[in-house]
Amino acid sequence: MEEIIDNHYILSDGETATISGESVNTTFKPCKNENISTYDSMLSSAASTYAISCVRLKAHMYTESCGNPNAESAYAKGLMQFTPATWIDYGMGGDIFDPQDSINASANYLKSLGSKACSNSPLNSVCDASVEKYVSAAYNGGPGTNRPECSGTKTHWECVPIVETYEYTLKIDFYKKLLTDNGWSC
Repeated sequence: MEEIIDNHYILSDGETATISGESVNTTFKPCKNENISTYDSMLSSAASTYAISCVRLKAHMYTESCGNPNAESAYAKGLMQFTPATWIDYGMGGDIFDPQDSINASANYLKSLGSKACSNSPLNSVCDASVEKYVSAAYNGGPGTNRPECSGTKTHWECVPIVETYEYTLKIDFYKKLLTDNGWSC
């Protein structure tokens, strides 16, 4: 099955998904939907508190950890995969491995990125914080990820390109569509 979503191609064969954008094409194994609603009340509450989309918050959760509150990568930990430095700023003194604390911190961080994701770019030039991909890119690589490059025609992650950030923004789109189309939003 092939669909075009916001200029990204999403191909699905049941076990893997291939997502393609301007300079990236990646295949990954999407999260299983067995416990898809486990955190819905926490996600909904945090989304409401911070005035962000619940399905967007849930898409970040699935992109970051597939819903595993004990997930650890080389640099990040917990359900929403915070680095220790970012956790200090947004964790509000909570436990990085506690799902509620992690979800609240993530909603808070996403909300704050809405106003500063493009702080290193001229307004209406190459970065627009109202466009979710730039907020997602900043969540993945930090606000500096959106600084202007390529003679001011693209952001740093789009110009270089930083494949991990491209993949991240495409996965967010993938999960938002998957969650919405299947009635799995919170």
